[in-house]
Amino acid sequence: MKFVSPLNTAKIITLKWMSREHPLPWSRTRANAVLLSDKQMSLQSIASHCGVCRQTTSIWLNNWEKDGICGLLDKPGRGRRKILSPDKETEVIDLIKASPRSLNKVQAGIQNR
Repeated sequence: MKFVSPLNTAKIITLKWMSREHPLPWSRTRANAVLLSDKQMSLQSIASHCGVCRQTTSIWLNNWEKDGICGLLDKPGRGRRKILSPDKETEVIDLIKASPRSLNKVQAGIQNR
C-alpha cells in the first residue's frame, strides 16, 4: 500500500481549498487524490474515484511528495499549440465580433487576408 506522508493542518486546509476552488479541474482532482491518500484510501480506490488508472494516481502522489502543491499543477507547454499568431488571433476575434451570427462571412474574411 502506498500513502502520502501524514499531512499537517495547514496542508489539509490548503488541499481542501484547492480541491474545491482551483480554476483548473485536474489540479482540483489531484488535490483531492492527496487528501484521499491521507485518509488511507488505496491507490486503486483513488484511481476509480478520479476516473484515472492506478499508475496516474501513483504519479500524482509522487509529485506531491517531491514538489508539494507545485507538483499538483499542470506544467507549462501541455496541450495543443496555437495555430494562429497573436496578431492573427486578434484579427479573427474582431471578424467574429463583427459577424457573430455568420461564420461563413468570418471564414470568407479569414481566407481573403
